[in-house]
Amino acid sequence: PMIKFFRKIRQNLLLEGKTGKYFKYAVGEIVLVVIGILIALNINNRNEFNKSYKETINNLNQVKYELEQDIAFYKNEISYSDGLLKKFKHIKQKEFDSVKVGKVFDYVSTNLTIPVISNSYNKLNESGNIDIVKDSILINSMHRYYSDNRDTYIRMAEFNSKFSSDKIEGYLIYTLELDENLEASEASVINELDNGKLINLINYQSKVFESNKQFFEFLISQAENIITLINEEVNN
Repeated sequence: PMIKFFRKIRQNLLLEGKTGKYFKYAVGEIVLVVIGILIALNINNRNEFNKSYKETINNLNQVKYELEQDIAFYKNEISYSDGLLKKFKHIKQKEFDSVKVGKVFDYVSTNLTIPVISNSYNKLNESGNIDIVKDSILINSMHRYYSDNRDTYIRMAEFNSKFSSDKIEGYLIYTLELDENLEASEASVINELDNGKLINLINYQSKVFESNKQFFEFLISQAENIITLINEEVNN
């Protein structure tokens, strides 16, 4: 309606021969159109930003959920490691009343468990929306957790799995008297303990799982800190 109003005025000015005023109104009409375009672009940009921000918040909430799953996984693995370390101690000391000696193969060849793959951080990172996150500390903390520390553990677990499969299982199968269920005879376990080879393997695995416990405790503290930062980001 406003543009039609200016157009009508310009037409009247032309009819009256007032070309100076005509050009002034023409410029005014152009300015009005430009302002309208800029306002429309601003509204569109704001709508796009709001859409991206909502997607970012949803991704952050999903990252939070996966971190909570990670924490539960780490705590479970710490508990399992504690039990395994006690079994190693009983076996080394030949306290066979406190441990199922026949399960030596299972105990000593135990692998580090690889956690479930987390996709939400990668999704957030690849979307390009991570720059929308206001807290740079949160961005850096997520990067360290996923790209550095969590990946470090996964590489450790993969190495441990290969070492166990290639070295430990082969040695145990070759040296222990195992039945069809891979349960070892007590005599063969005692023999390998006495010659020191089985103790060396147990000591190696003990160090692996003790280090694993400490690293999990570190990852738990990192994950809990990121969850706190996500809550602050989402609520603000």
